[in-house]
Amino acid sequence: MVDVRITPLEENVFGVEVEEGGLRTGHRIAVPRGFLDDLLLEPDDAAEVAYETVDFLLDREPATALPGEFSVYDVSRDHDDYTSELIVRLGRGGPPGEPAP
Repeated sequence: MVDVRITPLEENVFGVEVEEGGLRTGHRIAVPRGFLDDLLLEPDDAAEVAYETVDFLLDREPATALPGEFSVYDVSRDHDDYTSELIVRLGRGGPPGEPAP
């Protein structure tokens, strides 16, 4: 079982603690306002974006492979399916700019 804890550190920056199989890792993730704006999300969505981003990465690699510090822009650059998957995970429906069903 994987346990993910998100803690606000400063505006649009979150501390992430991942506990997986008795191993605990710590990370720092930035969710810039411009990224939220691009996806038509509100500032209050930043913590959820941080959580879902880490969950997205954990579906692909172990917690020990996650960088100590990164931005959601890094994830979108490295994973072509990240943005569309994030929208689905956030329950916003289709691609950005399209209304949810």
